[in-house]
Amino acid sequence: MTAVSPRSTTAAQDAAAAEYAFRQIGKPYNWNFYYTSTRNSFYCSQLVWAAYIDLYRLDLNTPLFDIALTKAVAPTEFIVNTTKTYVVWSKN
Repeated sequence: MTAVSPRSTTAAQDAAAAEYAFRQIGKPYNWNFYYTSTRNSFYCSQLVWAAYIDLYRLDLNTPLFDIALTKAVAPTEFIVNTTKTYVVWSKN
């Protein structure tokens, strides 16, 4: 298990992103991983991505799973040390 945090946010901003995600409880699951523009439904990593892009215009997406100009946000984009995130906790 690994926890990461965006490099460019404060603890208060991270808490606000968590609150954003909390407010989405009850919405349906988004089965279309390339439909990231919807806010009526979410898949797990889309929810994390949406919180930061909607609140701070911080795009945590990488091109790893994108097709042409269509975004797909995958969990592996958040669990690695990237230029946008860093590991804050890890346990094997």
